[in-house]
Amino acid sequence: MTSRVHLALGAALFAPTLLIAQPRLIDAFDSTSAWTAVPSEGASATIALADGQTGRALALEFELTRTYSYAIARCDLVTPLELPEDFRFTFDLRAETAVNNFEFKLVDEHDNVWWQRRLDFAYPRDWTRQSIRRRHLTLAWGPQPQAPLRRVKSIELVISAGNGGRGRLLVDNLRFEGFDARVAAAAQARVSVSSAAPGGEPSCDRAGNLTKPWRFAPGDTAPQLTLDFGVSREIGGVMLEWAAGAFAAAYDVQLSDDGVAWTTVGTVTAGNGGRDWLYLPDQQGRALRLVLDPG
Repeated sequence: MTSRVHLALGAALFAPTLLIAQPRLIDAFDSTSAWTAVPSEGASATIALADGQTGRALALEFELTRTYSYAIARCDLVTPLELPEDFRFTFDLRAETAVNNFEFKLVDEHDNVWWQRRLDFAYPRDWTRQSIRRRHLTLAWGPQPQAPLRRVKSIELVISAGNGGRGRLLVDNLRFEGFDARVAAAAQARVSVSSAAPGGEPSCDRAGNLTKPWRFAPGDTAPQLTLDFGVSREIGGVMLEWAAGAFAAAYDVQLSDDGVAWTTVGTVTAGNGGRDWLYLPDQQGRALRLVLDPG
């Protein structure tokens, strides 16, 4: 039986933000010359190179011995980074450590410190993409607390004591992207599928919501539907509405920045048709792919 599906996308906070510039590589970590290790009293921290997800990676090796101890990897930028109204920093992260806190900090031109703090963070053992948006950052402290965040002169990656102990934090592919919602008017999503039954070719609106449902062809052993938004878009969730008696009980939802490398962000293994809601907090990509299990 062929499946017929409507698809609707939800952007975080229902306000999509779109990419206006190519991602800027801040550091590929071919060397550690731009980085300094800063341990607290009673802690130790050193910086070295290690094998990365691609090439080399920054390794912050540390030992936290007190409740309030920390270890910082700090980068003082040669040229301050000008920030648009909205932006995100991304990097690949893995660690060999117990549960501890993780802090991403920006030091601005006024020496104000802005941070995202994750308490009792379960650090991934495998390389995992991290994404930090402007809305994730709050003012931690600083001499000019009323000044907006506009220019960054330093970036800090911090592990602070939760359980403490000795470990190693690895970071690769540190990038920056700027966003502007005004480009939404020029963006046109496009849909493509692995196959379509007669009359089952889908279509979509500018935002990527299906305006005509998809039915894949009988005999398609790897049914896939791909939405290319034309720009990088923040995705907060996906809603699938299946036709009566025609649905996939198992499928994956994947995102990609380039249409080549895909990351699975949602999986259903016991679907029963009807309407499926998939909550995808803090996800972003240029393309979304629905991969059905034909069984």
